[in-house]
Amino acid sequence: MKTTDLREIMRLAWRMLKITGRAFDECLRRAWANFKLRKMMQNRIVEFFYIKSSTGELRQAFGTLQRSVIEDKIKGSERKENEMCFTYYDCEQEGFRSFKRFNLVKIVNV
Repeated sequence: MKTTDLREIMRLAWRMLKITGRAFDECLRRAWANFKLRKMMQNRIVEFFYIKSSTGELRQAFGTLQRSVIEDKIKGSERKENEMCFTYYDCEQEGFRSFKRFNLVKIVNV
């Protein structure tokens, strides 16, 4: 693990604390979970759960960030990435989806 990874995790945790007002240890746990999910998704398809912001229901997702899967689906967009949203390729819906990083509940394929 690189120091830049630790810096990214801590930065995300402090940002979650500022936005949600929750306890720092909970924000740090969620930041670590987001980091682990991103690392796992770069290598394979991962099953995970998160809470949908619009309805509050729990959603099961199978997603990936593998270059071999999403390479031809990425369009040349100049959009700025929202750092509080986690964007992934949904293998069931065959499209890109996103969720708020704090709403990540569980990663199944550990």
